[in-house]
Amino acid sequence: MKNKTLKIIFTLIAVLLIIMLPNLAKADVHSVQDDLEGQIGGGTPDDTSGETSSTTHGAVAGADKFLNSAVGSPINQSATQEASNTLANTLLIVGVVAAGIVSVALGIKFMTGSVSEKAQVKQVAIPFVAGCILVFGGYIIWRIVVTLLSNLE
Repeated sequence: MKNKTLKIIFTLIAVLLIIMLPNLAKADVHSVQDDLEGQIGGGTPDDTSGETSSTTHGAVAGADKFLNSAVGSPINQSATQEASNTLANTLLIVGVVAAGIVSVALGIKFMTGSVSEKAQVKQVAIPFVAGCILVFGGYIIWRIVVTLLSNLE
């Protein structure tokens, strides 16, 4: 019963993550690919040195374009903050759903089980409560750190 419940919970978490993760990546993949192709693009061939010099010149030119492209492009803080908030909220929802499912399953097993099953539920309840404290405490600590760091700006 325990293994089956854990498999169901992990399957639900995996399905939720698969559904929610595409919303986290909001970058325009085509524009990133175009930028990279422009930065890596080859240089002009060198007639005197042959193909090796041309390839080296193209690699150096591409590296220079890549390094110079970062000079005027600061990190988009609002997009980073939005992605971070989305990820944290998604993980919090997954944690709440998982904790709810496990607590309902433990409660039903405790109410309907025999004396030995009630003892097993009590043994499982201690790590369950510790896990809930870790998950929700971690979220609260993350939220406090983000709030404090955003107030510094």
